[in-house]
Amino acid sequence: MLQRLAEDFEYSELLDKAAQCSDATEQLAYVAAFTVSSYATSSIRTAKPFNPLLGETFELVRPDRGFRFVAEKVVHHPTVIAAAAEGRGWRFEGDADVRSKFWGRSIELTPVGVLTVTFD
Repeated sequence: MLQRLAEDFEYSELLDKAAQCSDATEQLAYVAAFTVSSYATSSIRTAKPFNPLLGETFELVRPDRGFRFVAEKVVHHPTVIAAAAEGRGWRFEGDADVRSKFWGRSIELTPVGVLTVTFD
C-alpha cells in the first residue's frame, strides 16, 4: 500500500512543469493531469494491497527524476497513511484513508484525506 502511493509519482514531471508555470490556469491543468495520472495503472492493479504494519515506512529517492518520497502508516484502524514528497520546485504533503464497504458481490472504496501540493 505504501509503495502504491509512491507509484502515483510516476508522472512527477507534470508537477515539475507546473512549478515552472507563470499562468495559474496552466499550472492547475498540469496539477489536474498529475492527479488523474495515478489511475493509469489502476485497471491492471485490481488485487487488494498488503496492509502495512503500524509505523512501517517506505522511501523512494529518484535523483534521475529529481524527487524524493516517504510514506508511513500512522493509524492502524482505519488505515491512515501520511506521505510527503519534494521535487523540482514543488512539495507534496498529505494523508490518505480509504473507507471501504463490502456489498457481497462488489466493494465500495471512498478515499478520505487531504493531499496538498505547494510550489516555491
